Amino acid sequence: MEILLGRSVEIFLFPFSSGWFWLIDIENINLEELAIARSVLNEEDLKKSSRLKFEKDRNRSVVIHALLKIYIAKILDASVKSIKFLHNRFGKPCLPDSLLYFNLSHSNNYAFIGIHPSKDIGVDIEKIDDKNALETFDNFLYPNEKEWLSAHSHPKEGFYTLWCAKEAYLKALGSGFSTHPLPMLKPASTHPQKNHPIEKIEHFFTPSEEFVISDHKYEAYVYDKVINDYKLAVCII
Repeated sequence: MEILLGRSVEIFLFPFSSGWFWLIDIENINLEELAIARSVLNEEDLKKSSRLKFEKDRNRSVVIHALLKIYIAKILDASVKSIKFLHNRFGKPCLPDSLLYFNLSHSNNYAFIGIHPSKDIGVDIEKIDDKNALETFDNFLYPNEKEWLSAHSHPKEGFYTLWCAKEAYLKALGSGFSTHPLPMLKPASTHPQKNHPIEKIEHFFTPSEEFVISDHKYEAYVYDKVINDYKLAVCII
């Protein structure tokens, strides 16, 4: 199982004092890794991954979900095979009896897993590409969000920052884009803390941006220094 664990690195994200986060490299999965991952998952897990159209995506799904179960089992000090998921009415997986809360996301060659001991969590990872996503998703943005983007020095990068935060919140809710109305995000009045004293810890990152959700109860944090050309976001509610 160590060869599979070698694909991931635990990261530490300010300001979260509790919870666990991992970044996973899902590029060029080999047959040995795939066999190990398959041995971890049950028939239902494998069936879900098998529905994906492309073999590369099927293999990545198997590895990501295997690692998720491995990490949950480690935290709970349980066997991997004993970890079974339920699903809410929107399809978000969860553990029975709210033992832990978790979420995962993947984009291009990387996946991102977040686990929290007591609160719903949403995570998102987005690869910044050359597609004009801003035009595609313009109808999903509020006027104040468009205004923030228009003032951004790099609007495309700003869009990914905003969108990543919005997705993390929707995933924390567990309802995704079934949520109506969609949340409105506002940049926090105080900038995320920089130069935190424990930044010297390996794989410790501070957020580049903090957004307040429209109801002012929750915040979503975005990180752009974890890996080049990717945005990561976390929201805990």
